[in-house]
Amino acid sequence: MQTTKQNQRKRVQALVDAEVADQAEKVLSDLGMTPTNAINVFYRQIIIHGGLPFDVVLSERQRATHELLEATKNQPVKEVKTQADLEGFTDKD
Repeated sequence: MQTTKQNQRKRVQALVDAEVADQAEKVLSDLGMTPTNAINVFYRQIIIHGGLPFDVVLSERQRATHELLEATKNQPVKEVKTQADLEGFTDKD
């Protein structure tokens, strides 16, 4: 019997955080879907959209943190171990 392109399958494997997988599988089960069904839907949506079917962006907080880290990455770091160090650190000249 000849296999047609339409009924060929390819195994896709991914490592996913166990807790995330368990929670997602519960939601999928409530929807009457299996992880395989969901992955097939996801892949078809990638094809339809020509990319991910949702925006992958940083939150405002993540962007602000990134900007702060970038702005301060070349600033010297002073270690404060004692009260005197702290007072010297906070004194403005």
